[in-house]
Amino acid sequence: MGATARQFGFMLRGLEEVEASLTGKGISFALLRGECDATVPELANSGGFGAVVCDFSPVRLGRQWRAAIAERCEAAVLEVDAHNVVPAWVATDKLEYAARTIRPRIHKHLPEFLEEFPELPAAPAGFPGGPDTLSKLVAAASSGGADGAAAAAAAKPALPCGVGSAIGWAAVRGSVKADASVPEVRWLKPGAAAAASRLDDFLSSVRAYAKKRNDPGASATSLMSPYLHFGQISAQRAALAARAVRSRAPEAVDGFVEELVVRRELAENYVHYNPDGYDRIDGFYPQFDNDSWAQKSLREHAGDEREVLYTREQLERGETHDPLWNAAQAHMVHLGHMPGFNRMYWAKSEPAARQRLGIAPAARVPCRAPAPTRPVPRRRPPLPAQRCWSGRRAPRRPLTCACT
Repeated sequence: MGATARQFGFMLRGLEEVEASLTGKGISFALLRGECDATVPELANSGGFGAVVCDFSPVRLGRQWRAAIAERCEAAVLEVDAHNVVPAWVATDKLEYAARTIRPRIHKHLPEFLEEFPELPAAPAGFPGGPDTLSKLVAAASSGGADGAAAAAAAKPALPCGVGSAIGWAAVRGSVKADASVPEVRWLKPGAAAAASRLDDFLSSVRAYAKKRNDPGASATSLMSPYLHFGQISAQRAALAARAVRSRAPEAVDGFVEELVVRRELAENYVHYNPDGYDRIDGFYPQFDNDSWAQKSLREHAGDEREVLYTREQLERGETHDPLWNAAQAHMVHLGHMPGFNRMYWAKSEPAARQRLGIAPAARVPCRAPAPTRPVPRRRPPLPAQRCWSGRRAPRRPLTCACT
């Protein structure tokens, strides 16, 4: 999806911390290389896994990946919405029009879902056969399976992969073929520990959020988006931490939780229930049969003469007639984020209207959030927060699970 060195670096450094944490609890962490719709089924099938658990993502590519994995896996494939507080299919079963329509539906479910996480216990037993067995399975899956491993090894050097502390993270980062013209940012440290620290810093001065969050010069926003996007902290954990200090600044905390939960899940709802049109101008408003006044106006004026026209390169460099738009673009390019108020101005301005979907995401740290085409089986979920993607029943006690 066009990820650059900036996004890959942030993600991989965060996963390195996850691996160290899990290894400390005796839980195996495996890093595979290749297309996930091939490597994950290969690993699960060859390892005799009891289930494969995938996190929910409404975007098209994520849906395609999960559908392909479900088709090829012999084990049950389960989808769990772990990055929303209220699972998208639980909050509502249809496309919502606005925050005011989805807000009461989400708040109705918060007593059930907005609760503390249980402590992660140490694993009672390691991978069946030991880490060496898992390492061999991972290497084979990353090379196209047992039959393709020898041919792959003869054709080119194997990409770094592995299990637990044997993973060479520096080699992994160095092997990623991504656009290096958008480098990692230095001011933003990845990982769960950094996410928790950033959240603590924000909540210690949360009072300013109520009045100054739309002031780009006030630095009053949370800057939590990259951590939320890459799963280095959950919206649920952040919301619980914010609620714990609500007595200090009720207005500010309520505003933050509104953005973190309601507005964020409204975006997820839009993509989830508009899977074929969410990223096309002619598919933006299915509730109006995609013939809304906004779409009509765009069509009617598509051929109007513009006072100025810019190339993609000029837009990327922030070389327009509008100093504020240029400053917002430069902020994104150099720092990896854009203040929310500026982002709305940037996205709605004429210079970006035609090309905004392709410019900033390359520079933005969380570049692939909602913003999914094979139909997915629509079944009643086995549990409120879990859905089964395959026709196979999930085992009561799966021996081994793979998460993707």
